[in-house]
Amino acid sequence: MDARETAIQFAIADLNSSIKKSQHAACSKWGIPQLSLQERLDGSKPHAIAHSHQQRLTPEQEEFLTQWILDKDSRAQPPSHPRVREIATRILRMNSDTRPLGRR
Repeated sequence: MDARETAIQFAIADLNSSIKKSQHAACSKWGIPQLSLQERLDGSKPHAIAHSHQQRLTPEQEEFLTQWILDKDSRAQPPSHPRVREIATRILRMNSDTRPLGRR
């Protein structure tokens, strides 16, 4: 979860527990736009969740890829972009997904 999402969750928790009485006060405390908080309270989902159906890698596969990159980096061997694409392609092929990767 990124820092902005964490701040939104804390602001919602403050409102639910009555620590902060107004959305404005909660937004000021956590440094988030009031519109973001209002939309979340109205039921909108975080971007990552709302668009998860558009992702080709599962969250677990993304986590594996992230850990692989961090492991290589910790050994002073950060992988190149083409190498990361190659590993991502291998992961997709394990799922019988043979479509080429997009640019991003």
